Amino acid sequence: MVELVAELGQLPARLIGDFCFYGLRSATPLKRSLHRLTQHQLLSRVELRLVGGAGGGSRQFVYQLGKQGGRLLGMTKECPRFTRYDPHMVMTAECVGLVRQLEHTGQLALLGFKGEDTAYTDVRDPSTGQRIKLTPDAWLDVGVHEPRRRLELWLEVDRGTEHNSVQIAAKLARYVQAYRAWDTKRHGAVFPRIVFVAPDSRRVRRLWRELGKVPAEFRILFAVEEFATFPQAALTEVKSID
Repeated sequence: MVELVAELGQLPARLIGDFCFYGLRSATPLKRSLHRLTQHQLLSRVELRLVGGAGGGSRQFVYQLGKQGGRLLGMTKECPRFTRYDPHMVMTAECVGLVRQLEHTGQLALLGFKGEDTAYTDVRDPSTGQRIKLTPDAWLDVGVHEPRRRLELWLEVDRGTEHNSVQIAAKLARYVQAYRAWDTKRHGAVFPRIVFVAPDSRRVRRLWRELGKVPAEFRILFAVEEFATFPQAALTEVKSID
């Protein structure tokens, strides 16, 4: 549990339970574990306030790595790292959780994942010596048994906060530049598929418009999916690999 939270940054209790206590009818083991880990500062809580409830708001929390958890894992950064709820980080964790749910139902296998920071990749262009820094929100390695297929994904979780087309275009250009400089011996056997996950259909259309400006031969590197349909789209894609 400590390693899971460290990898994904911030998670609600429900999502921790889905990863670590799936199939249990009772929530008691999850609650006891979270209480014990929080009490010993292996995890810490970040409160978010929701409208409604007694006193003008209902208390809810997400969990992040605590002071002792950081020491246990040998983290170089001071923990807890965050002083407030980060909706972007939680949405990224939710995306990984949606794929995990497909694994629970036997539709695919989540072979590995990395959260923010550990998913970051540097690609050096051998022709120019330039370092291209890629900063996806997560990396996923998924597979299916029938037919036997495997697919690596870089997730870009888009909450609609980047309104400047220049920012989006710069991000797309970095991925194209990295693809052109990719060396299978140095950087990995495959260049992961880049999937933008958007909150709604309106944002999906906006991202597709930006992708339309990418040179045609590189558009195949990218996909845009709505949050609600993202996991099934990933499943369809991995099955369609030749």
